[in-house]
Amino acid sequence: MAPIFFDTHCHLQGPRFSAELGSVLDRAHRQGVTHMVCCGTREDDWGRVLELSRRHTAILPMLGLHPWYAHKAQPGWLERLESLLQNAPAGLGECGLDFAPENPDRPVQEAVFRSQLHLAVKLNRPLSIHCRQLLVNYKVPTSFKFLSEIPKNSVGKALRRKLRGHSSPKG
Repeated sequence: MAPIFFDTHCHLQGPRFSAELGSVLDRAHRQGVTHMVCCGTREDDWGRVLELSRRHTAILPMLGLHPWYAHKAQPGWLERLESLLQNAPAGLGECGLDFAPENPDRPVQEAVFRSQLHLAVKLNRPLSIHCRQLLVNYKVPTSFKFLSEIPKNSVGKALRRKLRGHSSPKG
């Protein structure tokens, strides 16, 4: 029996795949990849992620605001995200925190991440979380401190378990 694979994180919505998406999906399928989670990263690619998932049953959509784009969030972004998630079978992500030196907007990232965590709990949706250089100088980021606000249901418990892990200062 051939192995079966499930790609848990990809970005097929980008322009580098648009001309060759069919052949990319065919090659993946021939190698045993049955499904791919396509993670949206910013507001202007959410529609493309949903379109791809409607056209290709192997693509499972995730919609979120990546920490690299948190500072570009437009007013009303969270309401638009919630509306899309309420009307589509999609998870939430890629969201999270990136404290590498080239990403200085920590308070903005933390606020955006916190909003998306609460939305995932509210809608009972899975998350794709980006975590990079979180434990700089071994200090827990403030975003982790609010996990006690998450209801103690199965989603909240799963979130707390996932986020207890460690991240290397080197990313």
